[in-house]
Amino acid sequence: MMATSIVASTKKTIKIPLNCKDTTQTCPLNYPSRFKPAISSSETCPDYFRWIHQDLKVWQETGITRETLERAKPNAHFRLVIKSGRLYIHQYDKCYQTRDVFTIWGILQLLKMYPGQVPDLELLFLCHDQPGIWKKDFTQEGPNATWPPPPLFHYCSHCDAYDIVNVKEWTTLQVAIREANERVRWKDRVQYAHWKGNSYVSQERRDLMQCNFSDKYDPMVHLYEQDWEKERENGFKSSNLEDQCTHRYKIYIEGRAWSVSKKYILACDSMALLVKPEFFDFFGRSMVPMEHYWPIRPQESCRDLKFAVEWGNNNTEKAQEIGRRGSEYMMKRLEMKYVYDYMLYVLQGYGKLMRLDVTVPDNATEVCSETMACPITDGGLIRQCMDDSLVTYPSVKAACDLPQPYGDDELKRFLKNQESAERHVEKLTNDYWEVQNKILQKGKNVISARLGDGVNSFVELRFDDQKVKTTTKLDDSSPVWNERFSFNISDTEDLSNLVLEAYVYNKTSNVTTSCLGKIRILGTAFVPYSEAVGLHYPLEKEKWSVFSFGSTVRGELTLKVFVTDNPSTKPRLRKTQEPPQPQTLSPQPPQPQTLFSQPQTLSPAPFQPVKYGSPVLGGGVRARTTITAHDLVEPMEYLFVKIVKARNLPTMDPTGSLDPYVEVKLGNFTATTTQFEKNKNPVWNEVFAFTKSDQQANFVDVIVMDKAVMKDKFVGSIRFDLNEIPTRVATDSPIAPQWYIVNHERGGEVMLSVWFGTQADEAFSDATYSDALNAVNKSSVYSKVYHSPRLWYLRVNVIEAQDLVIKPDRTRFPPNPYVNIKLGSQMVRTKPGQSLNPKWNEEFTFVAAEPFEDLEISIQDREETLGTAKIRFDEIETRVDDNRIVPNRWFSLALERQTRVRFATTRILLNVCLEGGYHVLDESTYNSSDFRPSMKEVRNRHEQSVGVLELGILGAEGLSLSRDGKKETVDAYCVAKYGTKWVRTRTVMNSLNPRFNEQYTWEVYEPATVITIGVFDNNGTNGGNIKDGKIGKVRVRISTLESGRLYTNSHPLLVLRPSGVKNMGELHLAIRFTCTSMFQMLLHYWKPLLPKMHYVRPLKVVQQEILREHAVNLVAARLSRAEPPLRKEVIEYITDLNSHFWSIRKSRANLYRLRSVFSGLLGTGEWFQDICTWKKPVASTAVHVLYLAFVCLPEMILPIISLWLFMLGVWNYRLRPRQPQHMDTSLSFADNVHPEELTEEFDTFPFSSQDPGVVKMRYERLRSIAGRAQTLVGDIAGQGERVQALLSWRDPRATSIFMVVCLVSSVILYVVPFKVFVLLAGLYIMRHPRLRRKTPPGLVNFFKRLPAKTDCML
Repeated sequence: MMATSIVASTKKTIKIPLNCKDTTQTCPLNYPSRFKPAISSSETCPDYFRWIHQDLKVWQETGITRETLERAKPNAHFRLVIKSGRLYIHQYDKCYQTRDVFTIWGILQLLKMYPGQVPDLELLFLCHDQPGIWKKDFTQEGPNATWPPPPLFHYCSHCDAYDIVNVKEWTTLQVAIREANERVRWKDRVQYAHWKGNSYVSQERRDLMQCNFSDKYDPMVHLYEQDWEKERENGFKSSNLEDQCTHRYKIYIEGRAWSVSKKYILACDSMALLVKPEFFDFFGRSMVPMEHYWPIRPQESCRDLKFAVEWGNNNTEKAQEIGRRGSEYMMKRLEMKYVYDYMLYVLQGYGKLMRLDVTVPDNATEVCSETMACPITDGGLIRQCMDDSLVTYPSVKAACDLPQPYGDDELKRFLKNQESAERHVEKLTNDYWEVQNKILQKGKNVISARLGDGVNSFVELRFDDQKVKTTTKLDDSSPVWNERFSFNISDTEDLSNLVLEAYVYNKTSNVTTSCLGKIRILGTAFVPYSEAVGLHYPLEKEKWSVFSFGSTVRGELTLKVFVTDNPSTKPRLRKTQEPPQPQTLSPQPPQPQTLFSQPQTLSPAPFQPVKYGSPVLGGGVRARTTITAHDLVEPMEYLFVKIVKARNLPTMDPTGSLDPYVEVKLGNFTATTTQFEKNKNPVWNEVFAFTKSDQQANFVDVIVMDKAVMKDKFVGSIRFDLNEIPTRVATDSPIAPQWYIVNHERGGEVMLSVWFGTQADEAFSDATYSDALNAVNKSSVYSKVYHSPRLWYLRVNVIEAQDLVIKPDRTRFPPNPYVNIKLGSQMVRTKPGQSLNPKWNEEFTFVAAEPFEDLEISIQDREETLGTAKIRFDEIETRVDDNRIVPNRWFSLALERQTRVRFATTRILLNVCLEGGYHVLDESTYNSSDFRPSMKEVRNRHEQSVGVLELGILGAEGLSLSRDGKKETVDAYCVAKYGTKWVRTRTVMNSLNPRFNEQYTWEVYEPATVITIGVFDNNGTNGGNIKDGKIGKVRVRISTLESGRLYTNSHPLLVLRPSGVKNMGELHLAIRFTCTSMFQMLLHYWKPLLPKMHYVRPLKVVQQEILREHAVNLVAARLSRAEPPLRKEVIEYITDLNSHFWSIRKSRANLYRLRSVFSGLLGTGEWFQDICTWKKPVASTAVHVLYLAFVCLPEMILPIISLWLFMLGVWNYRLRPRQPQHMDTSLSFADNVHPEELTEEFDTFPFSSQDPGVVKMRYERLRSIAGRAQTLVGDIAGQGERVQALLSWRDPRATSIFMVVCLVSSVILYVVPFKVFVLLAGLYIMRHPRLRRKTPPGLVNFFKRLPAKTDCML
């Protein structure tokens, strides 16, 4: 299409309307091609224009050639060509929603605003969230240089990317936000921080949503989830951005990458709280912290947000000024005139760099405003946005003047000022929280409650003749108070006899109230502030309340109670609790009524190494009992109540039926047994355990109830005084249960036993604990010991088959029989044969578990089964070593339906044997906990125990919520594996600081083994099939432990997530390894690690990985059928099943490990180079002297080397590690890995959830890495081929020279003594630099000229 050149006059305004009358929908020819603005520019562009020079600086020297541009094509969504003022589009891929539509639309409006000023150019555009051109993929030097990077336009960029930033239009919304700012003034806005968005797009946003919850302080944030699907259905009526400018503080946080909401948030006149972004847009780089926004650290977002709001509410003028400056920055410096000027200068600068002829592709389509807007005739948001942003007149005012680029020093100063402001805010925040952490008080937190509907509730607290009340929550079934009260303790020595009472009232009118329930907490249950957590207490009915009989409210109250000996804390009793007032940073005395404690955030502290601890193990002198079998853990006192059975229970129903169950009531805790229907002599055998902190009363009641439809009926009860209950020592026999009369009038007896004990009691593992009374699936919280099934390798060699019979009507097709072999879920097949007497001779290996399943053999031809056979394992022979030959056996095949004539029996020849001499690997060989062979007789004959490993799992601290669980707290349990023995601790419910104190023992048969302990979040306590969350794991190698030494350490629980490495808390362990035979253990260091069969008939590496996966699946299938089940995700995590999956992070870490291993050798080479170049004359002289001594006395070389190694070991003894090793984030390259690499590591294959463009980019990156490895292998092979070419006569002249040199050297070496030759050769190599030439030696030059086979490669 030929374009008509029209020159517009500057004296007359030219209107360019949208012409939709042309039904052909073609681009008009009357667009002005040139237009000179009537008003020249007299203003300088904003500072963010200076970054244009930085963005295009990469191509300043090389320019942009055709080849450079085309290299960006694999990452682009479309190509945009501007030729003679007209725009053409070649679409490669569909963009997300309408990103490409409005990107093209904006450039069209630019062409209409500045006709003739946009040069001819070609550009490629990427519409994904994240940039596509990363700096690490492009180098300027070396043989694999990929410079310059291809130019690719994008919405945002990254400090490690080369993408060119483009912009979008926002005129209409800018006006709406300005009007919204005038409607709601800053001082009238809500004094909280606000954010609304989709939290599922990134882990950072999901972590931010957790800031909504805290049981220690008001988080000062209002965070809301945005359901875009629902908004799309409602026409986005409730998601108008201008309606969200109602808070004093607005939070900005990135999603997958840069978010378009940034400018809307900054424009709201609110102080913007920017969670430090990783990606940047075109305007944000010139913004200054504390001037335009308040910076927030991503890893401490909850704490930083809390402080920022507190600071703003105490410094309102400063906070309002920051919000005003940020809003002015958006409104004035981001006017659409400036936005179009920015686009103009970017495209003009880009066009100047082009070193190619701009051509319109054959399959490109011309695009203009008419072709984009006119086809949309039904209105809608897209057409509305186009009409609002349509440019109808060329700009009569010239573009602003482009400022000069940043100088190097000026840019460094600017970035340094930004960093200095961020550090200042960080210091303010740290100082604030340091002050708050020192404010301890004795008192009580009323956190929340769960009550019935229509309740106006408040809580009244009574303690030591003091009384306080909370505020009243109107019509709230789950009120949340988060209020704190302080009480004076009149006599601390009498604290154990004091009682804290909490009464929950319903305010029915201004003058009347009704009691909904109460709780009583004894002083013995009070704990220090550091151990205090929010606990749920069930409400107990008031016995003599008139209102309580008609009340149907059954709920619980959440309290946190603690004591402190801080004498400066004074109580302040009040009837109503005001919201906590923030404490400023100015020095002030601490106020006791305000709580500023360490927040319980979901982003724990940065990584900490293993820490040494000193718990009171074995109970100390204050223990109630003496524990000998559990001396590695702290004793935990429990009250055990065992309900055995009942007999002759009286009937309370007129029908004579009885549906009995038993309630065990201790204070506010009520445990219930299983209910039996119509049974007067039930048998329960259930045990309940109450911790010491839960013993909130002086009596424990055992109540027998009769289940009824309307109201359960009382049958009888037994009361025990806690002071009279006996204490059982762990070494004693169990307490004998006794019969107790439950109803003295009607009779009936219950057999039970009550005693005090510890976790060493055998009833502990089967008990229902007081913190799990409300769990639906109570069996999932028990502590258990599991044993993996014994695993064997089953080797099947399919040799041949005879006398196969096929259908008569298929004789015209050649037979292609193959064999299917199935063992459980494992199935393989041979290659197809070519006759009715086929021969295969193929060998397969399976993993079999005791008790064995039958081996199923079937021969099939296409879809027809020619015969089947089942082989029982008692018919299969066992082989221990390779000396025994297992004979081949014929097996007859049977058909289910015999429909054809047989003249002979169809049979198959197999060689089947169970390999008892192998160890079936279900763990990685580097982290394995057992290497013994499968056959029990072999392992007992050859393997003897070398020691005992004792593990005490004490507890955990500061646990974070697992990614898989969607709960507000953690139900934690631990799993430990060593050998075939798995142990599982009990589940501690609703605690971020659980205490387990359970001890286990293993026999050790090999010192080079590893014990693995994992911590998990139990998501199955309330039923369902939700996977348990992974919190972290710890590995301890037995060979690194000193014999007889007790290690008590806190191990960090580190988890790698797509968002990066995260410290999930700490696990406290006590470990002791006791060696029973030092001689046997030292002897193990000289024995093979694996059984003999692994070396006689080794398995291939690929085969080992496949068999290991089968072994893990078998173990998971068997242990998942236990009660409680050990779930599959737990077993896979402990055995590290996916450790062999591809990861760029792991590859880089292993390369670093390899470099560290050879660093000593490389350092020796560098040192020798310095000796040869005489950089240190004294050292070089000393080496020459030693060299002369060694040549003269060669018999001293090996003794001196051995003595030197011995002395080096003695020297390093003082530097030996004193604590077990831990997961190293630096060694794993997990602390500085790129997010895209982590996303790839966690992405599933082949069902990737990423866009095809991202998958393609990963594939190209993998090809680049493999290409470099391929080149390295080729170079090594080339050097070896040059060595072979010395005598291969491929280069006749080089071979002749080499042969002459060999002949002459043989004569010289015969004549010259060997010592003289070695001496002269060493002196020649270490000669002074003055005797050296700057060019390589002749031998090196000769070797490099030898031919390799590289020139023969295709």
